[in-house]
Amino acid sequence: MRNILKRLYFDQRGPTILEYAGMAVLVLLAIWGITQALGVSVGNVFNDIKGKLGH
Repeated sequence: MRNILKRLYFDQRGPTILEYAGMAVLVLLAIWGITQALGVSVGNVFNDIKGKLGH
């Protein structure tokens, strides 16, 4: 196991697992941020409609 990790760490051919993991984290954070922003704005729209309907 240690030899495999050492080989992956020193491998300079193309993207490594660490780079893929970093990109995955950035993509997940972007998706989370977008969904949080959309969730709030969609919730506000429904609350406005609810208020206009008098419920």
